[in-house]
Parts: sequence; C-alpha cells; structure tokens
Amino acid sequence: MKLTPIIVSTGILLFCTSCFAPSPEINRSSNLSQQSAIAQSNSINYTDAPNHIGEQVIISGKVNHIFVSKTNTTFINFCKDYRSCPFSAVIFADDRSQFGDLEKLIGETVQISGIVNEYKGNPQIILQDPSQLK
Repeated sequence: MKLTPIIVSTGILLFCTSCFAPSPEINRSSNLSQQSAIAQSNSINYTDAPNHIGEQVIISGKVNHIFVSKTNTTFINFCKDYRSCPFSAVIFADDRSQFGDLEKLIGETVQISGIVNEYKGNPQIILQDPSQLK
C-alpha cells in the first residue's frame, strides 16, 4: 500500500493511503461489497425509527405492502397494520413517477435513507428521490 504524505497547516505530517489515486491492488467489486456491508451495518431496523426522530439515518426492513391513498400518496409499509407500525416511508404523488414499480419490493428487505420525522405521531421518511431507496 502506497502512503502519500500530507502536510497540514499546523506542520503535522500525516500519511494518507488513498488521497490521490486508488491503489491498483484494490478490487473494485470487493470495494463496492465492503461499502454495501458498511451501509448495512450503519443502518437501523425500522422498529427503532421512533428513537431517531429528526436524525438523518438509513432504515432497513422487509416491505410488507405498498398502499396508495386517495390523493395518490404512496406508503411503503413494513407491518401488516400501518397504524401500529413504528415506521413507514412516504412518496408524495408529485414524486411517485420517479420510483417505478414499487410492488416488486413486497417481501424484499430495503434500505430507506433520509431524515426521520413524525406525522400524527407516526415516524416516517419522505422519499423524494429514488437514491433514497435501495
């Protein structure tokens, strides 16, 4: 592994292993797998969402069902009964077309990223961009 010296304004000499160019010995696909594993380890279970109101988080859970309201707001639900579920992901009608077929998510474990907020006492993350859903 190549160490690249970096001098900071305080006169301290630091060494950085990947500051300027990636090391040729790094396997890109294994690097992506490591990043995915890091994201999963940094995520919280949807049942813990109420403890993270106001925080930027990644929430993981298995999708139970998708519900579309009369106003075309889409809810990604992780419990059979949304009223007793500790978390839902919400996509408003104006953003819905960006997300494609959400029904294919039923039964899949997904990651939702964003700021947890509350609506009528229910924790949720509002999805505005498909990058928030993995």
